[in-house]
Amino acid sequence: MQNQSSTNHPGASIALSRPALNKDFRDHAEQQHIAAQQKAAL
Repeated sequence: MQNQSSTNHPGASIALSRPALNKDFRDHAEQQHIAAQQKAAL
């Protein structure tokens, strides 16, 4: 089960097992997305 979930969604099991880090992970992903948009705007 763990191998199947990690194959389909790498890191998903970690985010589910560590809800405390979920917010930090989403914030980091959002910062990456904003940085990509800023680069595209330049």
